[in-house]
Amino acid sequence: MSGKRKKVIVTMAKKLEALYRIDKGEPLKSVAIDLGVGTSTVSDWKKNRKEIEDFCAKMVSRDSLGNRGTIKKAKNVTLDDALYVWYIQERENGVPVSGPILRKKALSLNKKLGGDPTFTASVGWLGRWKARHGIRLTLCSESLLEDAITNDSTDRLLLEDNIVTVCLSTQDEEDIQDSFNDRCDQEATGVNHLEAKEMLEKLITYFEQQSDTLENELMTLRRLHDCTSKKYLLTLKKETADFIK
Repeated sequence: MSGKRKKVIVTMAKKLEALYRIDKGEPLKSVAIDLGVGTSTVSDWKKNRKEIEDFCAKMVSRDSLGNRGTIKKAKNVTLDDALYVWYIQERENGVPVSGPILRKKALSLNKKLGGDPTFTASVGWLGRWKARHGIRLTLCSESLLEDAITNDSTDRLLLEDNIVTVCLSTQDEEDIQDSFNDRCDQEATGVNHLEAKEMLEKLITYFEQQSDTLENELMTLRRLHDCTSKKYLLTLKKETADFIK
């Protein structure tokens, strides 16, 4: 009697590499066999390509925003990423998300994930979570740069009632971050996409606080912010692709 197929965990970087191999003409079945997964799993990766690319971009950028080493890493990475995915989904649907709402959701997710029963989702914890993900709740229009939704036979889509599996290993994440930081250190003078994005975020925050600011003026700033964010994301994707070659 044949036993069950051994569960294989494939990192996000490997998934992205697999998609690039298929892009170059390698048969999907060949890629699946090489990675020890089913063809349906690889097909799911193709369907969720954008989510995989965006997740890798997030992993590249998480600790490379100018204050690396000063932001505490999450003790519970699964909960940390789970709340972030939920937050992005709500913002994409146009649902306002406040600090108290985030704390309540964090408590709910922690319970569903079987987390620390003493976890309280304190104001301090929320502040650190926001810092890790570069979230400013004062902005009316959040950038959709980072998305961490995955879905295949070993990684379950994170929605309201599902369990999250973080598939990028710590070593993979640190290697990608180091590579990205090294390249950033070698950049010459001038304003890069990240700096432009952050400046526009500050401008949006400033003008939102001014009573005489017109809505069309804010819309212009947000369009510029979205444009800069897209350019920044493309840069991160290229860095990710270069890393896994």
